[in-house]
Amino acid sequence: MLRTNSCRAALLLGALLLLPNFAAAAPSYQLTRMELESVMKDLKAWLPGEWNSFPQIELERSVKMPEEGEHEHWHRTFALIKAPQVGEVVFYGQINIGGRDGALVPGSQVLYRAWIDETRSAARRRLACAASRDSAIAAFVRPWKASSLPARAL
Repeated sequence: MLRTNSCRAALLLGALLLLPNFAAAAPSYQLTRMELESVMKDLKAWLPGEWNSFPQIELERSVKMPEEGEHEHWHRTFALIKAPQVGEVVFYGQINIGGRDGALVPGSQVLYRAWIDETRSAARRRLACAASRDSAIAAFVRPWKASSLPARAL
């Protein structure tokens, strides 16, 4: 029994001694400003667009319906808008039921602010605010008007 405990203690001590070596070998990513700007450029190109849940509904109908029933058909839209009172890079998002022209989901109109955080070496995105229905629709349908909306209206 003493020998087994001694072996365990030796293995544990060896593992603890090696731990700093493994921690030092872990990758460290400190992106340059130029790399972060490239990430932001990619985000601005990638995020705007539309997403539709209809493929999920088709799968449920053809393969297996969930016990709680069929999911609603959601159509999610993201658009890059100019709203300097919110931030330099701002995305507008909304959800419509039944497709792009369907009814808006109450409270689904939101604004996301994106920025470069050099301290964290990341391009970050955060919910800026839930937009009021009228200002959100104006920001999406007439994006040139979003920059003139006061921050409190958003």
